[in-house]
Amino acid sequence: MRRHLMFAVPLMAAVLATGCGDTGADSAVDSPESVQAAAVERAAEANFEGTLQQVVTSVGAEAIRSIAGTSDPQAIVDFPAERVLEAVESGEVEPGMLQETTMEIKGPMARMQAVGDPTYTILDGREGVARVVDTENQMIMTMNPAAMAEAASAHGEQAEAPQFEVTEVGEASIRGYDATGYRFDFVGDNVATVWLSEELGESVGPIFDLWFAINPFGQIELGAGAPIRIVVVNKGVLESGGNRFVSLPAYTITDFYNLEQGDISDERFALPEGYQERSLADLAAGAGANSND
Repeated sequence: MRRHLMFAVPLMAAVLATGCGDTGADSAVDSPESVQAAAVERAAEANFEGTLQQVVTSVGAEAIRSIAGTSDPQAIVDFPAERVLEAVESGEVEPGMLQETTMEIKGPMARMQAVGDPTYTILDGREGVARVVDTENQMIMTMNPAAMAEAASAHGEQAEAPQFEVTEVGEASIRGYDATGYRFDFVGDNVATVWLSEELGESVGPIFDLWFAINPFGQIELGAGAPIRIVVVNKGVLESGGNRFVSLPAYTITDFYNLEQGDISDERFALPEGYQERSLADLAAGAGANSND
């Protein structure tokens, strides 16, 4: 069975990953439609019910250099994430971002909402779409990669699939899970190290497949399992001292933890009535039409 990593910019402050299959240079990827269809098929067999926590921790260039004791970007890429987390938790450095998100999962459905954020996302594995519910503006934005690809094709646009060189970096035990690490460069100066756990994938793998298949910004095939930790280092921020990228973190850790089984009400996945509904495909079609005017 093949799974794919897909990531967004700005990657929800981190790259998100899942997958299985061989790694290597210039990994080819399937079309958005085929990835989406495969993810929906796997989501139909999902039977986990419960919650999973996600926490994103980022620090700036000065902070990570002080923790690591070096300005060398490669040394910082190799620097242990546990030490960065300890420095943040002890108050040694201030985090640029510290965001906790709860994922409520019930079979092929999931709801994701960050602490303190009224906006939430519903992943629908029956339809193969994600819906972002903006409660403040009473709007629902639907993400459907197949529809987006169709809209782009209608305007003569055909983006080339990105190519990545993936390196396996070893094994580790993270939050009690055995994991395998994979590393690759992306979006210019960023380096991602993705730690995948096959054990975690047995419970939530289908939901992660769905999440990444719906994300329209890119794909990459990695190894087996679901993400337990993702570390992203922005070399451009490090090398500039953060001066040119004030709003961007230099070092970001995304951890997935506290998997707990439990009953989740169907009402948690119900969409509110009376909201304006939009889709990324509609926006893409409008942008394409305007560019041809």
